[in-house]
Amino acid sequence: MEHIAEFIIRIAELAEAEGRELKNNICSVLRSAMLTFFAFQLFFAGVLALLFAFYLLIVGIVGRPAAALIIALLFFAIGWLLLKAANTKNNEHQKKLYESEDATSVGKIAE
Repeated sequence: MEHIAEFIIRIAELAEAEGRELKNNICSVLRSAMLTFFAFQLFFAGVLALLFAFYLLIVGIVGRPAAALIIALLFFAIGWLLLKAANTKNNEHQKKLYESEDATSVGKIAE
């Protein structure tokens, strides 16, 4: 009987410790997500300000319509490069997942 009571107490202590750890991890993840969100917003505002400054610089040289076209093309090029980089990373990740699934299925067939 004493062993059962001790076992139950240890399980309760373990559950309490895991609950505290989960709470700390959730707070850490939320803090990181919020910081990432605001950092992205500031980065985006910085890119916009940089491109607007470039627009103001070239508007005197080529005129407003051409300057707007150049800035639009820069936005397009930056966005395209970011999408291409994200797609490349995603394809690499999918390829690794596919290869690991193949290795697991081959191992299962061999058994």
